[in-house]
Amino acid sequence: PNYIVSESLAEKLILDEYFDWNTFGLKNQYWTSILKETPEYIKNDKIELTINQKLKYIGEYSHPAYGEIEIHLTKDNLLMFKRSLVDFELIAEDDNIFKIYAPYTMYREKEVKFIINDSEKVIGLTVNFERQLDPILFYKKI
Repeated sequence: PNYIVSESLAEKLILDEYFDWNTFGLKNQYWTSILKETPEYIKNDKIELTINQKLKYIGEYSHPAYGEIEIHLTKDNLLMFKRSLVDFELIAEDDNIFKIYAPYTMYREKEVKFIINDSEKVIGLTVNFERQLDPILFYKKI
């Protein structure tokens, strides 16, 4: 069924998601600094990508309601997902599918899937911000 949602309720839902994500990010930073390592089961699942494979994902992605996401490389050549002020390492699990590791929950909770066109160019990504919602589509800025 289709539901009509008032503008103020929609704004509240998006704002709640924003604060939830920032909390997720701050907890992630805190526990990463304490643990100082990635658990073995994460290392075992991880697919290693070359620098050239990682370069195609780099860029800014946007959504009219959820704002912007940045994908960039660090000096250690880690592919990072940036939301607000927080960076998360992307763990490659399959072609174009990555997970964001959240050490304080001890499992990878957020999935990032890159969308590739017929020319093998990345045109967007989807993120499951909330497990109860469908993944949110962000388009890559040109």
